[in-house]
Amino acid sequence: MDPVTLIVGAAIALAGFGLGHLTGHRRREPFEPRPAICEGCRHGLSFHDENGRCHGITKSTNKYLGSHDVQCTCVQYVGEIPADRVLASFTPPTLPPADKS
Repeated sequence: MDPVTLIVGAAIALAGFGLGHLTGHRRREPFEPRPAICEGCRHGLSFHDENGRCHGITKSTNKYLGSHDVQCTCVQYVGEIPADRVLASFTPPTLPPADKS
């Protein structure tokens, strides 16, 4: 490469760096972790057992009983079943014995 092209490229790079520095850096918002809540019932994940059943209490209104507390009927679903659970419960099919004839 000829030296003029290298000098022009370096000048463009320095101009871009200087312009970016002068315009200021964008500030990021501080990171706040998302709360661990169930998307179905909005209770915390601590209310759910290992099978996904919710043990929280919700308000229910009824025409005859009025407002009262009932057991939450949510069963937490967080997405696809992880592969380790599927593979752990998988047993290969057993084949009948082959004839020796």
